[in-house]
Formats: sequence, structure tokens, C-alpha cells
Amino acid sequence: MIRMTRVRLVNWHNFTDSILDIKMITYLIGVNAVGKTTIMDAVRYCLTTNKNFNTAGNRRSERTLQGSVHGKQRAVKVYTRPGHTVSYIGVEFYDEIKQKPFVITVRVESENPAQELRHVSQDWYLTKPGYNLEQLPYIIKNRPASREQFRLSGKGLEMAPNQTEARRRISRILGIGEADSPLGKKFHEVFHMGTSLEDINNIREFIYTYILPEPEMNLETLQGDMRELERLSEVLMEAQQREKSLQEIIDCLDEGRRLDGRVRVVELLIEYARWQEAVEKDRYCELEITRNQRISVTAGEELKVLEERKSALTRKRDEAIRNLGQNPENQALTYLQEKEEELKKQCRELRTAKDKLDRSVSMLKQLDEQLKIQDFVLGISDEITNIDISLEERKEQIHTLAAGLKQLEPEIKERGHQIWASIETAEQELKGIGKRLLQLKSGKMVYPRDAEKLKQVINSELQKRGMPEEARIFCELLYMTDESWQDTVESYLGSLRFHVLVPPRYYQVAKEVFVRMGREVGHAGLVDTIGLERDYHKAEFPEGDFLVGKIESKNPYARMYIKFLLKDTVCCEHESDLEQYRRSVTKDLLRYQNYCLIRMDKREHYIGLNARKQQIDVLEKRQNTLLTEKRHSENSKVELERLEQLYYPFVQGNAMEDLYQHLDAPERLEETEQQRLNVRKEIEEYENNPILRAMFNQIDCLKNELEDLDKECVNKQASQQTADQTILKMRQEQEKNRDYIQETRQQYESLLHQYSEYQEDALARYEEYAKTRSPAEIVKNQINSNALAQLQSRRDNYINAILIPKQNDYNSHYACDYAPGLAGDGAFRMAHVSLVNIDLEKYKEDLRQAQIRCEARFRKDVLFRLKDDITTAKQQIKSLNRVMENLAYGEEQYRFYVDGCKEGELKAFYNIIMAEKNEEYSEDSQLSLFTETRDEAYETQVHDFMERIMVDAKEIAQARAEGKKVAFKPLSQYVDYRTYLDYDMYVKNLSTGYEVPLSEVSGDGSGGENQAPFYVAICASFLQIYEQSENSIRLILLDEAFNKMTSDRIAPMMKMFRDLKMQVLLISTVEKCSSIYPYCDLTYSILKVGNRNSIGLFDREQI
Repeated sequence: MIRMTRVRLVNWHNFTDSILDIKMITYLIGVNAVGKTTIMDAVRYCLTTNKNFNTAGNRRSERTLQGSVHGKQRAVKVYTRPGHTVSYIGVEFYDEIKQKPFVITVRVESENPAQELRHVSQDWYLTKPGYNLEQLPYIIKNRPASREQFRLSGKGLEMAPNQTEARRRISRILGIGEADSPLGKKFHEVFHMGTSLEDINNIREFIYTYILPEPEMNLETLQGDMRELERLSEVLMEAQQREKSLQEIIDCLDEGRRLDGRVRVVELLIEYARWQEAVEKDRYCELEITRNQRISVTAGEELKVLEERKSALTRKRDEAIRNLGQNPENQALTYLQEKEEELKKQCRELRTAKDKLDRSVSMLKQLDEQLKIQDFVLGISDEITNIDISLEERKEQIHTLAAGLKQLEPEIKERGHQIWASIETAEQELKGIGKRLLQLKSGKMVYPRDAEKLKQVINSELQKRGMPEEARIFCELLYMTDESWQDTVESYLGSLRFHVLVPPRYYQVAKEVFVRMGREVGHAGLVDTIGLERDYHKAEFPEGDFLVGKIESKNPYARMYIKFLLKDTVCCEHESDLEQYRRSVTKDLLRYQNYCLIRMDKREHYIGLNARKQQIDVLEKRQNTLLTEKRHSENSKVELERLEQLYYPFVQGNAMEDLYQHLDAPERLEETEQQRLNVRKEIEEYENNPILRAMFNQIDCLKNELEDLDKECVNKQASQQTADQTILKMRQEQEKNRDYIQETRQQYESLLHQYSEYQEDALARYEEYAKTRSPAEIVKNQINSNALAQLQSRRDNYINAILIPKQNDYNSHYACDYAPGLAGDGAFRMAHVSLVNIDLEKYKEDLRQAQIRCEARFRKDVLFRLKDDITTAKQQIKSLNRVMENLAYGEEQYRFYVDGCKEGELKAFYNIIMAEKNEEYSEDSQLSLFTETRDEAYETQVHDFMERIMVDAKEIAQARAEGKKVAFKPLSQYVDYRTYLDYDMYVKNLSTGYEVPLSEVSGDGSGGENQAPFYVAICASFLQIYEQSENSIRLILLDEAFNKMTSDRIAPMMKMFRDLKMQVLLISTVEKCSSIYPYCDLTYSILKVGNRNSIGLFDREQI
């Protein structure tokens, strides 16, 4: 055994230079505040290097090393040695086996009480066996020795280079063993266990304080992971808040666009109505032309009737003239007059024939021009009206022309059908483009209907089950890292772009929906993310210039899928390199696979932030092309209609017959008119005969009647002429109006080019209005009703009062310069798409990876460590119980009970900790732990456990996201393995054999009855350590000993110490002296006079 024999204190608290002899049981008594505990501090400090004096004696005290060195007085900042001070603590031991003493000394040198502890000199010295306190030069010339003076001749004194080494050497010389060994660590944990027990109220607190050590978890890395988790949570929350702000702006933009759409619909309606007004005017002119053509024809027919009436009167007149005809002169006159009338009739007929010929020739020339415009090959000769050519030759040309025109009829009809079909096809495609543009410009990508429907149904099912709506279309989550390869990637993936992805934990729900939908899923696919995640970590991805390197995703599952699809497809700059690889592609859409070279079709872009804008550009380009084609087709339709108006009169009407029958009418008219003039001269000679004049009077009456008929004929001719003039005027109006049609049409199409998505609504509204109003009335009503101005005002008020302030707030808060109003629509939507499809996915993935790292760290540094600590604690208690089985306190024997918590949340957590699946693993096994062999049920429990422990991280992230200032909180009590254990101590009566838990009787007994088991446990803890060595100290320090125990309870305790050969240094108040003193080998009385302490042997007779 190694016994402590003496203690020397130099400049320690109120002791200037004092030496205490120490026996097996040494007792220090005195009133409160005389410095008893400072002696205990000195011994503990010297033997353990532990400067934390608050763990001994009164645990709420403020004793410090510098306070003891400089002599701080109780409760005031007054020091007896305020300046430079050197203190010594020397503890002498006697080794009974070697039968030699040795000394352990600590020297402390401090400049002043305020000096930082790290600058205070602390040196430990150990003598070789054979040296005692008297041989060490603590005091030289009445002053503490300097470091250079404190030495022994013959090198019998060794100084430890540092405190760690000092602790090691002291542990070895005291027989404890290595300080870093489990036994050495245990010694330094329990050496302070004899401190006051007055604050220990229950067995749990006692075990926490004295039996089971605090957990030694290195949580810095885990806390760092937690801080990173907290930071990423804040980043994600901030991004989600930003997405929320953007979504509000997008909603406002949608409303602004809706209001703007109403304005654009009215604007399109007005412009379309103006165009249709011009078209209607053209139709009106065409109708007027047709109507007046009928009037002209009718007038001609009525004129023919009048001519017949005139012929009848003429015969009557001729009868009167016949009476006059007996006169040879009159006969001659009659002959001439008849001849004149016949010539007049011929002239009239020939004049009508000539008019018909002129009209036919004019129409024929127009027809010829239109045929040339429409690219119909049919040469119409100008020689048809050339009088220098014989009539027979000209008629032959007319026969040939008629046959040629007839042959053109099928071609003209086919041309009309093609134009109509082209217009109809363009209108249908434009209608579809308009709908897609409306969706795209509102910020919504347009995906195939099957994919959209599958995504929608899956998200609906997830929502019903209380799960987040995380079904996404594959291409939504992708973006290009090298846009020069986008055409190749889009073409290579094809319909695979529209497969639907969900996180693995929701795959089974999505699969149920997919199967339930049956054939409704169409061509849409569902990616097996469970198998994808499983196989991804096993797959190898070669290095090189592969197509997968041109595309990326922040979503982990989209990234895994795209890597699987494109991992072995090589990018070639030239087609000559294609055959060198199993799978290869070029930028110009050549693809080599399975020994076959093909050219892929160019696909519409769906990948990346610019996909929506690219689709809009492509659709607008196609829209412009279609509008141009439609406009060309409509122009062709107008020209073809004009051609048909000229063509069918020759094929189905009388124009060709008029041309043929009256081909020689001009020459015949000229010849006949000349004959009539000659006859007229001869008639005038006979009319001057008086005899005949009387006869003429009778005839004059008939002539008057004929004149009336002539007037009627003139009126009819005037009507015919008016109709012809109206036709001419309407044709002129048509020519002028066609320019206006073109102008209004261009204005409408220009507006339509900007707002084609509203065409359908505008046309539908026009059709509704057109049921009761003309186009002109529609225009007038829309302008006069002020509806457009009201809609514009409502739109502008909404944009200026609601949309722009939100946009300005966003720009200001996030330091952006996006254009305000509807002009910023594209920028804000692009920012939203980028945030949702890229940034948020990245932040979620970063957070997920951080959670995995944190959970892995938690599994390694906390969960398994908790299991290991609990197992060790149980073994430690079991070992302590084996010692306590041999300890008897009077008629009582004690043992500890420790087991897992039996109730509530702690029971569940205990089961998680102690589960067989909680195994230690290395960093290399982390991946398999979380992907291959994981038990989902157990992992869920672990995750919940970690969430419970790390709830502070989320609370901090939420608080900081709300702008609150919060400090980082340490990990909770849940990382302390002792939290998950239930504790008790069983008391066994050796006489009766009954055993009851202390927790059930602690409330019935006195304080001493409750305190005695704790002293037994302390004794057992020391025995566990000291009995491991054949030769070691058996020292116990007891401060404020037995303060709640009665004399009948103290006596068995003192006897137990004696029987176990424990060396005890104990302190108590004077009140306990009579109960303790009889069992002590040496008793000191501690007194304080002013600022000085004195120590004297206590005389039994003073009691």
C-alpha cells in the first residue's frame, strides 16, 4: 500500500507555511469558512492537476487557483498576497513495499490575481524514492524558493515538462497505472467523489454525478454538420420564399396579361371589323355590279318588246302610206322609206351586236390578263378582232379558244380547291399555335397531353395521401451545359424527355396510379427511381467526351436517369469518327448505334431555361410563315374569284357566242349606216311634193305614236346605260376599296402578329356581334361605348398599383433589374423557372446530401456511441455491484439497478439505440448503409430520433428566415447516454433477506438513511480502482462528510472504512465531531485568526 503521510502548504489560501501529518483516518474539523476545504483542494490539485475546485466541496463556490495562491478572502475581492506570489503544495507518501517515502510537489507562480491563467506558471515535481518533505527546499531565506533554487543534489527531483505528462507520472507513481488507460481515466473521474453530498437528492443525480462519467463525444463535426444543415435550411427557405414572391408576381402577371388580353381582344375585334367592313363594301360593290347587270339585260329585253310595238305601228303607218302608194312618186317614196326603216333596224341590231362584241372582247382581254396572272397557259390572240384577217380565219380562232377555255375548267376548279384547303389548314394550325403561344407566354411549358395528365393524376393522389406533390416531367429538371449540343440531346432523347419522375419514397404510390390509369397513360412513362437509385451506385461512368457531359440537373434522380441514358454515347466532331465507338452522335444529328448510321429528326426544344423562349420563337416564326402563306392563299383566292367571274361567262354563259356571232358587226354597221344616209337624201326630195304632204299628215299621227314609243325606248336605253354606268362606277369603287382592304388587313395582321394568342377569342366575339350588327356598326359601337378605354384603364391601374410595386420590391430585395410591368414578363418567368427547376432542386439536393451526411455522422458519432456508452455503463455498474456485494454497512447491503427507460419517448429511443441494426460502420460503408442494406422501418425511426435531437437546427433556420436574431444552441440532452437509463439502488437486509429499491423507501427514512448508500457506492468505486494494483494508494477525500447522517449511521460507515483499509481524509463541521472522532487516527482543528489559518492537533478531552 502507498500511504499519504504528510502535506505541506506554502502560500496557499490563508496558510503561509503549514505541515499536516496524515494517518489512515485523518479528520479535519472546524467551523464554516476557516479553510478546511482549501486543504482538500490542494491535495486534489497536486495529485490530479485538476484546477476546477468547484467540483469539490460546495459546488456553487467560486474558488480558483489564483484565488488560493493570492489568498482571496471570502465573498470580497481582497487578497492577502496581491502581488507576485510563489506557492508550493507538497504531498508526501510512504511506499510500504519499498519502505521508502517520496514526494509530489506542485509549484505555482503568479504575478497578480488578474493575470490570465495561461500565463500562470505551474510546475509538477516528483522525487525519487527515499526523499521526504524536509529534504525539499520549499523555503530559502524565509522566502519561497525560485524555480532555479528548487532542486535536489544528486538529481533526486524530476520536473514534468507539462501538465499532461505530470498527470501520467503521478498516476504511475501512485500505483494507478497509465493516466490515459481506462483505469487511469476512471481514477481521475471518481477522485472528487467524496465531495459534499448535500445537493444530491435522488439516485439518478448521484449516479450522474459520481458513478457514470459524462459522455465524451466529439460533437464538433456533427455540430458543424448541423450548422451546415441549418445554413442549407436557411438557403432553401430563402429560396422558397423567393419562389413564393416570384409566384405572386407570376400570378399578378397572369392577371395583368388577362386584363391586357381583354384589351387586345377588343383591339383585334375593332381592326378585324374594319377589315371586314372593307370586305363587305367589296361584296356590296360586287352585288351592285351583278344587280345592275341584270337591270341592263332586262332593259334590253324590254327594249326589244318596244321595238316590236314600233314595228306594228310602223305597219299601220305603212298601210296609210300604202294608200298613198298608188302615187308613183309616193310609191318611190314609200320604197325609199321602207328601205330606210329596214336599214335603221339593221343599224340598231348591228349596234347592239357591236356592243355585245365590245363587251365580250373587253372581258376576253381581262380574262387573258387574269390567266397570265394565275399562270394558266392559254394564248389568246389579238387577231380575233383584226379586220385585216378574213372572217373565217377569225371564227376558227374563236372555236380553238372556246375549246382551250373548256379544257382549263378542271384545272381552275382544282386550283380553287387547293387554295381553300390551304387556307383551312393554315387557319387550323394558326388556331393551335395561338393556344400554345397563350400558354407559353403565360409562363407554362406545353408538354404532351399524356405526360401532363399522368403528372397531374399522380400529384392529385399524392395530395390526397398528405404527401407533397413531387411528380415532375423529366425534361423540366434538365438544363444544358453546352447549348451547341442541344439539338442532338433533344433528338436523341425524343419521347424519353416526357417521362414522369417522383422521389423513391413516392414511387409505389405513383406506380399504383400508373397501373390504374390503364391505356389512359398513352405514351407517357414512369421512371423506377427506386431501382434507379439502387443501381446508380453500382454503375460505372467512364470519363471522356460523352453526351451526358453536355446536360445536367440539380434534381438527384433526374441526374441519375440522364447519366444512365447517355453515359456511353460519345460526342464526335466529325462524321468520320462515328464508327469508332459503339454509340456516337454528331451535332448535325447523325447517330451511330448497333452498326447502323441514321439521321435523327430535329425535335422541338423542351430542355433548359431557354426552351420556353425557343418554343415561342419557333412558333412565332411558324406563325408568321403561316400568316404569309394564308395571306398569299387569300390573295390567290381573290384573284381566282376574279378569274372565275371572267371565265365562266365564256364557258357557261353567252359571252363566247356573242363573240362568235357578232364578230363582223363593226364592219356591217358602218356599211349599213352609209346606205341609210343615202336613202335619206332621196326621201327628202320626194317629201317636198305638196300632193304627198297631205298624205303625209295622216302618216304623221302614226309617227307621233311612234315617237312616244321611241321615248320609251330612249328611257329603257337610259336605264340600261345607267346600269352600265353603275357597273363601271362599282368596278372603280372596288379598285379603290381593294387598297383599303389591303391596308386594314395589314393593320389587323400586324396586331395579330403581336397578339395571335387572342385571335380565337376576338373572332368568336366578332361572330357573336355579327349576328345583329354590320362590321361598321361593330366598329362604331366599340369606339363610342368607350369599352376599350375602360379596359385599358382597368389594366393600367392593376399593373401600376399591384404588379409593378411587387416587381419593384422583388428587384430591390434581391438586387435585380428586371423590367417592370408586362415588359418584365419573360424575365420574371425565366427567373421563376430557373429557381424552381434548377436552384430549388440544387438546394433540396444539397440539403438532402447534408441530411445524409448528418445522419451518417449521427449514426457513427452519436447513435452507436450511445449504444457503446450504455453497454459500458451497464458493465461498469455490474462490476461495481460485484464489489458492493462484499461490502456490508451494518446489516445492510446495497446494489445498483440500471436498465433502459421503460416508458414514453425515451423508451422508444432506447430501443432504437440498442437495436441490433445499430452497428458501427466506417466511412467506406456509408453508401451501402443508406442505399443497399437499409431497413426502411428502422431508418425511419433513426430519422425521427435525429429530427428530435436536431429540432433546434430547424427552429434556428426558421427564426433566421423570419429575420430574428438567434444564437446557435448546443445539442440537447438526448446525446447523453445516461438520459436513456432508469436508475435505482436496492437495499438488502442481511438479517431478513428482504430487498427493496431505495426509491420506494427514500421518502420514509431520514437523510442519513438516504445518504448512507451513496457513501457505500463511493467506497466501492474507489475499491474498483485500487484493488486493480498490488501496490497503490487507497485514498478517499470526504468533504462535509456525513452531514445528514446520525451517529448510529456514521459508526458502521467508519468501521467499513477501517475494515477495508481505506485511507480517509475527511472534513466535517464541529457538530459531527463526537460521532466521527472516536474512529480517527489523527484529528486536526482548523482555526482562522484574521487572514491567517492555524492548524492544531485536536485533544479528545476538549470535547
